[in-house]
Amino acid sequence: MHIDASGSEVVDTGEPRSYFSTQFTKDLVFFAVAIVVGLLVIAFSFDEPIDLILERWPVFFTAIVAAAVANATAVGGGFIFMPLFTFGYGFTSLESLKLALATQAFGMSSGALAWSVKRIVMSVLGFSLVFAIAGMFIGSFYITPNQNHIDIAFGAASLGLAVILIIEVYYSKNSSEYRNIRKPTLLDLIVFAALCLLGGMINAWVSIGIGEIVALWMLLRWRYPLALCISTGVAALAGCSIAGLLIHSELGGIRWDFLAFTAPGVVIGGRLGARMGVAICGDAGDVGEVSNVKSSDRLKHFIIAVIFVDGVAVLFNAL
Repeated sequence: MHIDASGSEVVDTGEPRSYFSTQFTKDLVFFAVAIVVGLLVIAFSFDEPIDLILERWPVFFTAIVAAAVANATAVGGGFIFMPLFTFGYGFTSLESLKLALATQAFGMSSGALAWSVKRIVMSVLGFSLVFAIAGMFIGSFYITPNQNHIDIAFGAASLGLAVILIIEVYYSKNSSEYRNIRKPTLLDLIVFAALCLLGGMINAWVSIGIGEIVALWMLLRWRYPLALCISTGVAALAGCSIAGLLIHSELGGIRWDFLAFTAPGVVIGGRLGARMGVAICGDAGDVGEVSNVKSSDRLKHFIIAVIFVDGVAVLFNAL
């Protein structure tokens, strides 16, 4: 019990004064730890770390933004990282792909954990990952496009993704109609398995695809609430990206000097993106307020525009 400014007695219930202030404090500690760990890795792993930090610091902040958008929408961060590394830093398409996949392994995992298990549909996640990771292996070892084909595939996938997001925006406006979740049929599972296999292959080629496929199928076919669709899509992309990191760690060619900056950035951005996603979509099982749905639509309209420009630019450069 304590006395407030008016002189009245206020009973202290022992409960936290604000969930959000407590969560904000936890997030600040998490961000600080990510930055410190990143700095320690750079300091002890590379020669002339100060010069490296002065040269590469913009990559860290770009990674935060990319991961925040990716984890709020289940859109692969490759739509930012692939053009950034290719056009901004002169990487080959294959180098950009390897670094984008390795970066996403950290960012999408951070986002999946921040969304929390209660918002992830584990049965859908487990089923999708079996086929998506198989697709990753096929796309990495057996059906591997050359450098120019990677650019063409990325451009085409970007344009296709823009169309998918337009469809998602249209249907998510009436998300209240999707509260009655449909039970999957055998045909549903067969088609979904095929889509996840294809999504895993596309993810292996261009670092985007599987998260969007999982989220959109759950929304349109099985009518899950938007929050559950996005969180499960994020987790599926995290699983595929971890597989990609392991694959390309074995194959070689990952630019570790850049990953040292992108990894802590996307770890922070992934957590921020999950917070954004929860604020936009509402809690697990909720459809969110009208204002939040409109905010989600505006965010996705911006992403659609960026992805479309990315796709056109990369295709123009490749053809």
